[in-house]
Amino acid sequence: MPIITLTTDWGDDYYTGIVRGRLHQLNPDASVVDLSHHIPPFHLPQAAWVVARSLPHFPAGTVHCIAVHNAQGTTQECIAARYQQQYLVAPDNGLLGMICTLPPEQVVRITPSGEVFPSFPTLGTLAPASAHLSLGHSIGDLGPDTSDYTKLTPLLPSLHEHSITGTVMFIDNFKNLITNVTREEFERVGKNRPFELFVASHRHKLTRISTRYQDVAPGELIALFNASDYLEIAMNRGPLADILNITPGTNIIIRFS
Repeated sequence: MPIITLTTDWGDDYYTGIVRGRLHQLNPDASVVDLSHHIPPFHLPQAAWVVARSLPHFPAGTVHCIAVHNAQGTTQECIAARYQQQYLVAPDNGLLGMICTLPPEQVVRITPSGEVFPSFPTLGTLAPASAHLSLGHSIGDLGPDTSDYTKLTPLLPSLHEHSITGTVMFIDNFKNLITNVTREEFERVGKNRPFELFVASHRHKLTRISTRYQDVAPGELIALFNASDYLEIAMNRGPLADILNITPGTNIIIRFS
């Protein structure tokens, strides 16, 4: 069964239902998987982070439709890419470069066909292109190859000899903080040294990595590496982001002795 994932900054608005309906019209056999519709409006780093972390968990041929910061675009400003045996369909706003750690195998600028919705390019351009790819058709049919697209780089942690400065990239439904610091980076810089991890301010400090939430009592802070091997900071049975008033983009600091 072909898979199309959908990532937007629309929240619970009805736009999601309309696009899902359009995708099923164009390919009734497609399975539409919602990655997230709660990306903060126009927040490209979080959208790219969510999609990039999801890619390893989908089979070859999956199409990822990413409609974030797309409302002001025109139907001509959309691109599609073949990347690591999957496809990315998105507005040309820098998302592609933030998702891909390696150059895509092919990028095309989508030539709209059929009914065009200038104020809703996801419906008129991204959805038809995603359905086209999910049907097994060639990416080259969507438009001409291009290398001239907006290239933004992903937000990476700052690594130093004795410290790491990371960023909260995503806050999940439990209000846990997922950062952009990987286990590999933590171990490479840390070299098994003691550390202090500061969250939001020097008032909130962690000094050990746990393996599961139950390693601390309810209400206590915890740091662990999640299933994607990214550093996560949480409160056992508590909404940490709300309590500390933390939003995506907040820095965390790790200092090694």
